[in-house]
This record gives sequence, structure tokens and C-alpha cells, in this order.
Amino acid sequence: MTEMMNNLDKKHIQNEEMKEIRKRMLMILDKIEGGHKLKFATKINASTGNIDAWFKADGTTLPGFKALRNIAAEYRINLNWLVLGEGTMHIEEQIHPDQELVKENEFLKGQIAAFEKILSKKE
Repeated sequence: MTEMMNNLDKKHIQNEEMKEIRKRMLMILDKIEGGHKLKFATKINASTGNIDAWFKADGTTLPGFKALRNIAAEYRINLNWLVLGEGTMHIEEQIHPDQELVKENEFLKGQIAAFEKILSKKE
């Protein structure tokens, strides 16, 4: 009897987790693709049949690893967010301090060149 209850609890937890993943996938579909399933399917290289199965409210089908990887790559989605609900939706580019300094240096060089050009015209 206890084993049966444990199995029911596990099944309930699994269903809830699947609903949460489905909800996050719907956010991607709606926010990024405006709800266009065909566009979504094409970009992640999945069939429309798979897409329909993934988004069925009572369905038990979720995307496999390849589809999840394609979603993450195409839309820069954080897989921890998609699968576990942890973190932010999008992956933020990690810029190292050295890279920031290089960008700032290039920007300042451009500004100096522009000012030198203006000054040379005045002379």
C-alpha cells in the first residue's frame, strides 16, 4: 500500500514538473515567436507533430535532449530555467573585465580620432 502511494506521489510530482516545463516553453513560443508553432518548429528543427504533442495541456510528451539543445541554442535560453525553473530565461553574455576594457579603449580611440578630425578642420 505504501509503495502504491509513493508511486502516485511520484507520478503527481512528475506531472507537475512537466506542466511547469510546458508553461516555460509556452512563454518562449508566445514571447519570442508570437505563438507561431510552425516558425518555432522550423527554427529548432522539429516536426509540427512534435510541437503539437509538447503543447497539449493534458499531454505527457516533452522534448528530448536534441530539441532542448536546439531551443537553447536558437533562442539563447538558459536550460536551467527551461528544465528546472532556476535562473533567468535568457543566457546573458559573460564579458570578462579585460574584454570590457578593450571595448572601452576602442570606443575612446574612436572619440579621440573624431575630435582630432574636428580640430584639424578648425586650423
